[in-house]
Amino acid sequence: MRTCVCCLVLTVASSELLIVLFILVQELSDLRHIHAKLKKQYQEKMAELVHANRRVEQHEAEVKKLRLRVEELKKELAQAEDELDEAHNQARRLQRSLDEQTEQSENLQVQLEHLQSRVRRQQNPLLFGKRSTRFGTDDPNEVGSDFDDDCEELQLQVP
Repeated sequence: MRTCVCCLVLTVASSELLIVLFILVQELSDLRHIHAKLKKQYQEKMAELVHANRRVEQHEAEVKKLRLRVEELKKELAQAEDELDEAHNQARRLQRSLDEQTEQSENLQVQLEHLQSRVRRQQNPLLFGKRSTRFGTDDPNEVGSDFDDDCEELQLQVP
């Protein structure tokens, strides 16, 4: 009977070992499954990271291009502002010149009106009263022209 007890003990021990072995195999299977899932997740995350890095590089390149474009636009703006300032200065100079020319024209117009008034007075002495001795004698038979003398006296003053 002893052999049976030994066999029985061996059978129980081997059954326990089989149970432990079965549990270990099950755990190993679960670990392999978890490992496969984690490996797949890792590969997906790495692919996402590679894609994100590519997008970052593209964005960096785009930012660099945009910064260069901004600098270029700043230079163009500064140049346009300089041109605008020069145009304003030119407009002010032209306006100043126009004002001076207008004033000169007005002065010439006044001088012309004065000369025309004198000419009318000399041509129509009776309308304006007695002639001044400044313009000649009162003798209407006198030879010579008071107008010619006046024109020599009253030269237009052109600045």
